[in-house]
Amino acid sequence: MGDCKYLVIYFANQMVILALSSSICLAAPADNQFNSPEKIRQFSHMVSASEVKQLRAAIMAIPQRGDNAEIRKLWLAACDTTAGDYEQAVVIFDQAHNLHSAPDAILGCAADAYGQLQQFKKAIAIANTAISRGDNLQAYKARAACYSTCNQIDLAVADYDKLCTIDKPNAKRYLSKAGMLLNNAGKYEKALVYFTKASTADGSAASPTVWLARGICLEHLERWPEALACLSKAIDIARKTPESKAEKLSPGLCRSLIERAKCYDKLGKVNLANADRKESEKQTHEWEKDLLGK
Repeated sequence: MGDCKYLVIYFANQMVILALSSSICLAAPADNQFNSPEKIRQFSHMVSASEVKQLRAAIMAIPQRGDNAEIRKLWLAACDTTAGDYEQAVVIFDQAHNLHSAPDAILGCAADAYGQLQQFKKAIAIANTAISRGDNLQAYKARAACYSTCNQIDLAVADYDKLCTIDKPNAKRYLSKAGMLLNNAGKYEKALVYFTKASTADGSAASPTVWLARGICLEHLERWPEALACLSKAIDIARKTPESKAEKLSPGLCRSLIERAKCYDKLGKVNLANADRKESEKQTHEWEKDLLGK
């Protein structure tokens, strides 16, 4: 079929595989190489910037014809979204004749792009279309973010629940986001459920932030001994953090110390409360000094 190269972009669990074969012609007139599920399935929205450049170059190398012009543009717009050029992506998505019929990966990117530009109604509508076809990770993430920003807490939490099941390695992140939404809405009992799950999820044992959030939630519920235990856990983890990461965690450590001091006050342990406040001031001073390079 000639010497043209054929592009396969395969979407699966944040993996992108580029297969270029000189034995298959890209420009076979009777075939739509952009939309055929046997040839181009979907590309990952999590692809790195360097890979996006490769994808873009490969798509641009495919000859443009009347029957592939629009889908070709949509794949390029998906690349724009992944690269963070949301304005350019939306310009192209707005020109599509029937965006909702596009491949799943494109819909996920479109929902993300519109959401990033705060066009929430469009983003949610596109995400709904993608999700109606199956578990579209990027569409769920985009819709959850839109619901969160629009203060539709219950809908956002429901999406984060779903994300925990389809993206289990990142469950801690979604549980924490759901917990923060509920906590900020004053729904402390529900928030505590999510923070508790987050603190037992994979990777949480080394995350002081999760334990800090759980401790603050318990403070709102005036469960001081439990809050104290969680905040002490957060402080212990932060103190054991390697020096290379210490700068990132110093603000969290200071906040944990301040919150623990509140617990000590409530429990009548004034000396321990003062000790935590003193250490917090010292940590803040050291962190600011390092930050300013003094």
